[in-house]
Amino acid sequence: MKTKFSIFIAAIALLFGVTIASAQGTQAYFKKGGATVFQSPISDIDSIVFYKSVPSGLYLGIIGFNDNLTVKNISQLGSNTKSEFQSFVSNLGMRAATGLYYAVDNAIDMLQTTVLPYDLVNVSIVTFTDGLDNFSIELNYNYNSRDAYRDAISNLIANTRIKNLPIQAYSVGVKGDDVVDIAAFSAGLSALASNPQNVKQVANMSEVNNTFSDIANSLTNVNQSMSLNLKITGGYDDQTKIRFSFDNITDAATSNCYIEGIYRRNGTVRTLENIVYHGLTSNSGATVNGALASGYVTFTFNDVSTINTDNVQQWEYVPSQSLWQRNSEFGQTGDVETTITRKSAVIMLVLDCTTSLGTTDFNSMKTAANNFIDVLANAAGNITIFGGGTENNPYIITTAAELAQLATYVNEGNTNYTNKYYKLNNDIDISSYQTGAGWIPIGTVTYPFRGVFDGNGKKITGLFINNTTLDYVGLFGYIEDGTVKNLAITDININSSFASKIGGVAGYNIDGSISNCYATGLINCTSSSGNSAPWAGGVCGYSSGNVSNCYFTGSVSVYSSNNYSYAGGVMAVGAGSVLNCYSTGTVSATSSTWGSFAGGIVGYWNSYGNGVSNCYSIASVISSSMAGGVVGYCNYSNVSNCAALNPKIGNATTFSRVGYLLSSGTFNNNIAFNNMITPNGGTTWNNKGANQMDGADITAQSINADGTLDGRFISANGWTTANGKLPGLFGNTVDMPAHLK
Repeated sequence: MKTKFSIFIAAIALLFGVTIASAQGTQAYFKKGGATVFQSPISDIDSIVFYKSVPSGLYLGIIGFNDNLTVKNISQLGSNTKSEFQSFVSNLGMRAATGLYYAVDNAIDMLQTTVLPYDLVNVSIVTFTDGLDNFSIELNYNYNSRDAYRDAISNLIANTRIKNLPIQAYSVGVKGDDVVDIAAFSAGLSALASNPQNVKQVANMSEVNNTFSDIANSLTNVNQSMSLNLKITGGYDDQTKIRFSFDNITDAATSNCYIEGIYRRNGTVRTLENIVYHGLTSNSGATVNGALASGYVTFTFNDVSTINTDNVQQWEYVPSQSLWQRNSEFGQTGDVETTITRKSAVIMLVLDCTTSLGTTDFNSMKTAANNFIDVLANAAGNITIFGGGTENNPYIITTAAELAQLATYVNEGNTNYTNKYYKLNNDIDISSYQTGAGWIPIGTVTYPFRGVFDGNGKKITGLFINNTTLDYVGLFGYIEDGTVKNLAITDININSSFASKIGGVAGYNIDGSISNCYATGLINCTSSSGNSAPWAGGVCGYSSGNVSNCYFTGSVSVYSSNNYSYAGGVMAVGAGSVLNCYSTGTVSATSSTWGSFAGGIVGYWNSYGNGVSNCYSIASVISSSMAGGVVGYCNYSNVSNCAALNPKIGNATTFSRVGYLLSSGTFNNNIAFNNMITPNGGTTWNNKGANQMDGADITAQSINADGTLDGRFISANGWTTANGKLPGLFGNTVDMPAHLK
């Protein structure tokens, strides 16, 4: 039964667009096509969660069609995200059959079902084809003839409203050599356009490219408006006719783009009346009040259609001569000021991917489509990230585009994004950033990441980096006094041919904190260049800060032909603290000319700090020089309460089960698998003991019998344990590997 309170809350929901959580589930109120949609009845309300609208901007979706659809869902397009759209287009392939109407049908459906910005001002569909539909009614059985489906799509385009806006539909067609029924081809193009002017039947692919560019330019003008300030001397007589021309002319009488009005003065009041807008538009109306200051008057015109203001001239009409007189003093700094305001638009690009095009024309079509994306992206500029950047109102990251934009802002030193708070709102896939060098890490040595990034228990998948020049590589490149927490990064694929500092979460962490994070995947560095040695770790390459409650699963491999090499399952080189971490997989460091250091948790530790505690590794550790199951090399610090459960240490010339220890460091209460294999293929270790480099023996039977490993890994420190399993983090245990069963 609805209470008065619930009815009141429902009204609020309708007004603002909120999600209401109840004991029975989640009730969402939203509007679709102007109509209010109730997903389910509302009853006892427990809480209300207000979700901000999606960010303003330019949104693009793409459908390639043949006998099936290849779809890129609608997402925000900007200068730093265009590559993912262009990569999608470049990867489209040809197949037989033409599901043209079905594709446009789906484009309309995507527009209806996608959550779009509140300030949407334009909704468009741009369709390209070279032939007749011959497959749509096989994809949608509701129609028995192609003409019926065509007419239905035409009606949908004419009558569908997206946030109360009509669809502006364009059709671009090149008649293929196999088209005989020209009337049917023309009728199809007409059906897919919202008006006859939007039908673009062209002769060849060169004209397709030009037409796409023209449409893109027109669409960018639709979703932006200009505020225009024009400042003139106030000393004109009352009733003087004033004209501002915007085209490059020598006589105002020949102008085809101008604002004209009658100048009025009344005491200190200045106005421009009876205004005529010719060749441009503005919502400022027929009378505009001027702002008088120090003898100059500024007139402001709002929502001016986008025009070129490089050639603005000001004129007064001389009735006695029937001529316009130019004010040669107009045009000084501050006389013309413009502010461009971009509002939101959404565009669906629907592309024919049928074999009738042939390879040459198909590639030309993809080039035209990518040029179309270029024009839109360059006009759209950068992506907007919602939020205030404070602890209570963090910037909210919801898409791969927004995360990439964060990298841009941080790496450019944008002060609005320095020392700020960020929160990942949902799982995101960044695999679209897998062309060229791939992902651009967040933070550089010049502009480090100094904020707080809360992963919110969400996951980022598809991190790909193909590095040849960067010193600091990972999802985050360089952190300084920053925090990254509660984050998963999976399906990592990092390759570097440069001597870099590499980590799945961060390449370099100076006095910052990385906590409650995990990473999975492949990290590889094969270096013959760079000014220093390569360092690679599963979580971070280097840290002088704190790394806690983190793990890595996968492979870390480092090779250098001209320097030392360092690899660690969690961290390559450490100088702060590593607490409650583990690694699985393989860790390898080799060098053909210098030493190499590999450790299941940390490869090399040669600095003061709290060291490594309550960590374990089951990774195979390989090194051409020095290796250890937990730490490859340790000096000036401490390794305590750790477990080296690795199956083997491979290839190393200097090795220990726990790690190699210099006199300035200490080992305390560490254990190691008693049957760990040495580089020589045996199981004999000579420095056993809880405080020694090889640790105290622990058998597979004892490991299976006590999931806490004799109290080293307990729930109070975030571990989940069970007998017969290895300790795990985030509510999970780790399956016992074959060598410990």
